[in-house]
Amino acid sequence: MNQKAQPRFKLDDVVIKTSGDYHAWGIIVSVFWNTKGSLRYVVEHQGDAQGMLHIYSEAILEHHNPKKITPPKYLLS
Repeated sequence: MNQKAQPRFKLDDVVIKTSGDYHAWGIIVSVFWNTKGSLRYVVEHQGDAQGMLHIYSEAILEHHNPKKITPPKYLLS
């Protein structure tokens, strides 16, 4: 197993997925290391995808403050 990295995000942090075909924001509800030692985050999405849970690596997440940064219109509920 790889040495465990220090998590950049913690429970209840608001984050946005910034890469790939879509961007979506949500709340960190779990932080864990998989069996290969890779750090993963479970994000409960908000807005149009509210309640959906996705598992992400740290590389595609950024801190997000929905009060300061308005998500794209398609992410607003």
